[in-house]
Amino acid sequence: MPIPNVAALMAELHTRAAFRYRTDRDNARIAEITDTLARHAAAPEGYTLPPAAAALGDHALREGWISAIRWGTGPSTGRPYVVLDMRHPAYRPGRDRLMPWMVVAVWHTSSAAGGWYFSGGFCRIGEGAHGVHNPTAAANLITCNPA
Repeated sequence: MPIPNVAALMAELHTRAAFRYRTDRDNARIAEITDTLARHAAAPEGYTLPPAAAALGDHALREGWISAIRWGTGPSTGRPYVVLDMRHPAYRPGRDRLMPWMVVAVWHTSSAAGGWYFSGGFCRIGEGAHGVHNPTAAANLITCNPA
């Protein structure tokens, strides 16, 4: 099952949900997006969300950001990984070139340590993308740009 572009789905969901008059087609698409996001938010059997990812996602929500979790399996290792997508409510892909605030953070399972490790991430602010080297840096960025 391919991993969806969560940021794009969240943006579409936010846009469609804001429509004052929705058609049956809009409501069906909202239900489809919600179902897709829910399927990819479920942890694989035997795994739980890394505590640092849970804390960062909670922090983003407290600051008014939108966050979503998606799980995947590494094609070469077969081990699970988790991606935390967070975006400022003002971010609309393809529309706001001057204010696309978005943070993506990735955790992988470690066969050696038997746990999770933060493998990196990126953020987009304005026209550029920047590396996020640890969850604290991502939390600081979110704190400095509340919704």
